[in-house]
Amino acid sequence: MENIQFHAPVRPGMELHGQMEITDIQFKREDRALVTLQGTLSCDGQVLFEITNTAWIWGRARK
Repeated sequence: MENIQFHAPVRPGMELHGQMEITDIQFKREDRALVTLQGTLSCDGQVLFEITNTAWIWGRARK
């Protein structure tokens, strides 16, 4: 996780909505890629939490 920002507290009973977006894919080998994701968690239109994460994703070799 590269960037975590807490903008407001989460309280019991809040209805939360999340979203993740793939912002970058870098193929490093045939069977894996470095994927960057940006996500938010919000309530009633107010962003409570933001994160940027980079993860290795393995898959079948491309032909």
